[in-house]
Amino acid sequence: MSNSIHFHNLALKFVKDRYGSPPALRYYRQDWWVWSQGRYRIQSDDNMTARMSAWLTEEKEDSRVASIRELRNAVRSLPHVSVEDSLDMPLYIDIDSYDNVSNYLAFKDCLIDLDVLSGGHKPTRLSPNPRWFSSVVMGYNYNPNAGCPLLHTFLNKVVPDKVTQDVLQEWFGYCLTMDTSFRTMLILYGEARTGKSTLSNILEAMIGSENRSAVPLECFWNRFAPQEMVGKLVNFCGDSNKIDRLAEGVIKRFTGGDSILVDRKYKQPVTLKMTAKIVVATNIFPQVQDTSEALWDRFIVIPMNVRLKDNEIDRSLLHSEKTSWPLRRELPGIFNWAIEGLQRLRRQGHFTVSQRLLRAKSEVRHENCSLSWFVEERCSEGGSTTTKQFMHEYICFCENQALQINSASVVGRILRKLMP
Repeated sequence: MSNSIHFHNLALKFVKDRYGSPPALRYYRQDWWVWSQGRYRIQSDDNMTARMSAWLTEEKEDSRVASIRELRNAVRSLPHVSVEDSLDMPLYIDIDSYDNVSNYLAFKDCLIDLDVLSGGHKPTRLSPNPRWFSSVVMGYNYNPNAGCPLLHTFLNKVVPDKVTQDVLQEWFGYCLTMDTSFRTMLILYGEARTGKSTLSNILEAMIGSENRSAVPLECFWNRFAPQEMVGKLVNFCGDSNKIDRLAEGVIKRFTGGDSILVDRKYKQPVTLKMTAKIVVATNIFPQVQDTSEALWDRFIVIPMNVRLKDNEIDRSLLHSEKTSWPLRRELPGIFNWAIEGLQRLRRQGHFTVSQRLLRAKSEVRHENCSLSWFVEERCSEGGSTTTKQFMHEYICFCENQALQINSASVVGRILRKLMP
C-alpha cells in the first residue's frame, strides 16, 4: 500500500472516530472548524495537531511530526471535510453538494428557515446537525408562542413613541440576518440614564454574545479590524467623538455589502462580504466630516432623550451578564417580536419612515455641518450673490447660532457636495 493511500485511509478513520458522520469537522479558508453546541468554531492548528498526535498514538501509528503533517494534509483534502474557499458561510453541506440558498437559523433545540419565518409562514423544524455550516446559534430554544411583556414595559418607558419602537423592532429583526442590503447603521444617542446601554444589551442577548464584535468606529480603518467582525451579526461601538474620513469610507463599504479584503494574522487575506450590522450607542453624536448624502442616508438616528430618575430605573435590567437577568427568560419572545419587525421590513422594502427620526437626523446633521444648515435656512434655488456676501452672511449665521465657522476653502468644497 502506498504512503498516500495509507494516510488517506487514516484520515477517513480519524474523522469518523473523532467527529462522527456526517463529520463535525470542516477545513475552510485555511482554518479548522469544529461543530459543537449547534455552531462551528475555529480550532487552532496547535489544537488539531495535538488531537491528531493523540489519535495516532492510540492507533499505535507513527506519531512523529512528519506523520502528523501527512495526516493533517490528508484530512484537509477529504471532500466531506474540505469546503470550497469561494463559498460564503453560512451554507448547508449535503453529501455531494452545497446549498447556499437556504437560510437556516440555529437554536439550541432546532434549525428553522429564517426566510420562511420572515415570510409569515410556519417553518419546518430540523434537528441541529453539522451539515449546517454556520458560526451562529441562538442561546435559547425556539418558542413561537413566547411573548416579551418586560421588553414592552422597558420600551414604553425609554422610547414612548410607537413609530420609533417599530423602527427598533425592524432593526432587531434585521440583525438576525446576514443580509446587508438595506445599507444602514443604527446610532443611539442621548445622555446617561436614557436606556442606550440596556437596549444594546437586549439586542446582544437576543443574538448571543458570541455573534457580536466590538470594534470601535475609530479603529475601522485598521487593516486587521474586519477580521474581528467576520461572520458576526452585530458590531457594537461605544462612545465616539468623531468619525474620521478613513472610517467613513470603511463604513460605507461595510453597510453597503461590498466585498472587503480581510487581512488575517499569519494567514493569507480573503475577500468576503461583511455581515455585521453597526450599532453606535453614544452620549454625544459623533462628529462626521463627510457631508454627502452617501453617508448620512445610511444613518438611522434614534435620540434617547427620556432621562430616567433614580426611582424609575429598573436596576435588575442593568446586569445582562447575570443568569438572573429578568429579560433572559424573555429571549424567545424578543426573538418573535424581532421577527415581526423583519417581516414588516421585508414587506415594505425599507425601514418605517418616522418624521420624528428624520427631524432628529436633520438636527444633528446641521450641528455637524453649519454650512448645510445655513444653505437650508437662508439660500433659495436660483438665487445669486457674490462670494464675499455669501461668506459674510454665513459667518453672521454661525455666530448667531453658536456654530463652528468653516474657512472659505472648506465652504467651497462642502458646497460642491451639497449642490453638485
